[in-house]
Amino acid sequence: MKYLLKALIKLYWLVIPESKRRNCIYRVSCSRQVYKITNEYGFIKGIKELSHRFKTCRPNHEIIKVDKENVLFIKLKDGTFLKEDEIAVSILEQYK
Repeated sequence: MKYLLKALIKLYWLVIPESKRRNCIYRVSCSRQVYKITNEYGFIKGIKELSHRFKTCRPNHEIIKVDKENVLFIKLKDGTFLKEDEIAVSILEQYK
């Protein structure tokens, strides 16, 4: 099953060019993260990571900027926060 999930992700990368994919709020895209976790820890952990990313990704995230410290956070819809080093560069550029 691990190899099937990895093959599906590779197929996604081949069929849908990066320019046509939705912009991820995470610095490491969801497909790259799920592929990495699946490769390192197996199918079950890969599916759990996919489920986590799917549940916490958009819509319904909130950008929080702390002006005094010039720091940016994203509050995900499950209430967790992404720190600046976890946020996609494209999002950071919009708010810096």
